[in-house]
Amino acid sequence: SPRGAAFHEFTNKLYVANFGDSTVTVIHGVTNAVLKTIPVGRNPTAVLVDAAANRVYVSNSGEDTVSIIDADTDTILKVTGVGRSPQGLALDRVRNRVLAANRDSNSITEIDATTGMPAGETPLGKKPQALAVDPESGTVWVGNLGQRQLIALEKDRISSIAAGGSQESLALDHTRGVLFLANPEGGMVTAVDTATKTVLASIQLAGKPVSLAVSSRDHLLYVLDSTGKSLHALEL
Repeated sequence: SPRGAAFHEFTNKLYVANFGDSTVTVIHGVTNAVLKTIPVGRNPTAVLVDAAANRVYVSNSGEDTVSIIDADTDTILKVTGVGRSPQGLALDRVRNRVLAANRDSNSITEIDATTGMPAGETPLGKKPQALAVDPESGTVWVGNLGQRQLIALEKDRISSIAAGGSQESLALDHTRGVLFLANPEGGMVTAVDTATKTVLASIQLAGKPVSLAVSSRDHLLYVLDSTGKSLHALEL
């Protein structure tokens, strides 16, 4: 069953994590053709693309690791140990760190984006599930499954937004300043204004959205639906 997805802006490839098969499917962004299937760790839940470094990160919740993939060859470069049941992933470009939300450790692990080695672990929230980092401001957005609140970690303060739902996945369109939240329980996607920290709109869907990916270039929001095991593209 598909669980996580991320889009590579430079290569026009979409990476989809298959939870039950412990694989990642590589899909062409224009033709929708399957290019490759990559075996990863047990029960992959989230995918992150670092387009500048041409790497893809996959959190393996069943074995507490993160797989690092070379996006040129779509092969595994390294497997790194993190906290218990890693879920969401995010890239902090300013500090050159990849962040992994450890749901069962109530923490966030930092991975050095150059070496792929763990660089520290920080306690945070209750069952952190999803992550997103604003590349310009450095604000870290955290969706907490246990608190059902969206947390914004800024340089000088921590704030929270009652966005509701289980917040399984976050996707940031930093060019527009909009953060999208997937709520499979309610069958909807919520849009949040990152500047005012207010809810802009909620989009009701027929299925259960479990993962989101934004293509700013094509103005598309990819929504992975676990009910029909399908992928939808919404125009922004």
